[in-house]
Amino acid sequence: MNIKDISNLLEEFREIDVTKDVPYSILNTLYTEVPQKELAHSNILASFLNPAENHGHESLFLKQFLIDIGLDDVCKFEEFKNINVYTERRIKVSDEANSRPIDILITWDCEFEEKSSAIIIENKLNYAPDQPGQLIDYYKGIKREGYNVKKVVYIHIDKNIKKTLNVIDVVNYNVQNLIKSLEKCNTNTSHSHITEYINLLKNNIHNYKYMETALKIQSSLINKPEDFKKLVELSKIVNSKEWHEAKFEIFLDDFHNYFADSLKQDKLKLSEVKRATQFNAYYRDIEFENEKYWINLWSNDESVKLYICCFEENKKDFEKIHSNFEDLKIEYESNWGSWRYYLIEDGSSDLDVLKKIIEKILPA
Repeated sequence: MNIKDISNLLEEFREIDVTKDVPYSILNTLYTEVPQKELAHSNILASFLNPAENHGHESLFLKQFLIDIGLDDVCKFEEFKNINVYTERRIKVSDEANSRPIDILITWDCEFEEKSSAIIIENKLNYAPDQPGQLIDYYKGIKREGYNVKKVVYIHIDKNIKKTLNVIDVVNYNVQNLIKSLEKCNTNTSHSHITEYINLLKNNIHNYKYMETALKIQSSLINKPEDFKKLVELSKIVNSKEWHEAKFEIFLDDFHNYFADSLKQDKLKLSEVKRATQFNAYYRDIEFENEKYWINLWSNDESVKLYICCFEENKKDFEKIHSNFEDLKIEYESNWGSWRYYLIEDGSSDLDVLKKIIEKILPA
């Protein structure tokens, strides 16, 4: 594959984008092991919506949700009584029909309403396919029980997927709307469980984008076997050790010339490229003579990141020179049995930052 082939492929996929900066969520680790993901989302949302749950924010999310889906009666929210939130609530459109489960159902009573009110929520956060006639059956089944259906809410991970019904307006409330509603609840007081769920949703968006992108790429190349083969070859290169070695060479550029004397005198030692054992990443270490801390160059999918590292028992050695870095932004991380200081410098290239760090550490 030559440069022209690569350029042509990149041009074809210019419009394809995937979510970046995905936050870590402990829930994501557990979520991967959950077989019924739709039900997991329904249970979490129903719990947040239920003011009687012991989450500590009472009706905060319920009220915000009702505002964001445009419920007119929310101005009289304080008069709502007997609020109930159900998951997998079964209904029938007739005595002869099979029952169908509604993902989430909210019901309440109010003095100014003769009938009890209801909101039907269809949850597609796991991008499950629609079942034939499900929304209209839910609507008819709840109406049959005597409820006044105020809203039918369709929650989907894809903002471009929308639903309509002739009998009532459907609120197309995608995952981005849900995240905004949750974030509003965290404005004044941060609730860790809400933050964790927001991060899980962002992870889900990221995964959906990857699937969507994979489908676009494979669909566009289905009749172009040669281009498909080239793309596979390219992916092998990008995921190879040699790719990261080349990235380090570009990143380090004139490093060897700039620090030639220190390298010759073993005041600096640059390790070979090594593969991380638990991540799809490669790294190189820069060690200093007679020092118990080192610089770690970490190459992941997109960039090379800089860390200053020292083991827990040697933290005092690093603290002696820590004051030298006051003009650099240093973010503390603690993991893998070592203290890591992730270096960020606005307005400078990574190599410039690396030079600055080394010059501050090397003895005069």
